[in-house]
Amino acid sequence: MHRELQETLERIELAIDIINDIEGRECLTDDDYYETIEPSRENMYKLKRTLETKLERLETDIYTVKETKEDYMRKIAVGY
Repeated sequence: MHRELQETLERIELAIDIINDIEGRECLTDDDYYETIEPSRENMYKLKRTLETKLERLETDIYTVKETKEDYMRKIAVGY
């Protein structure tokens, strides 16, 4: 998901660069950049942090489930 967002952002930036080269940067002002592109980038980073946090939680949950399964197997092996 993060990779797809990064690729989309890179394509948008490339398209803007091409348009700016063609039109001499008249079509996009610095204000437009900071109002449009920069917030998108910030949103992408917020999403990345959120996804990383969720991934860490999932990894913790997986470890907990794995440990619980091992505990049950030990109990079964020793006959409770």
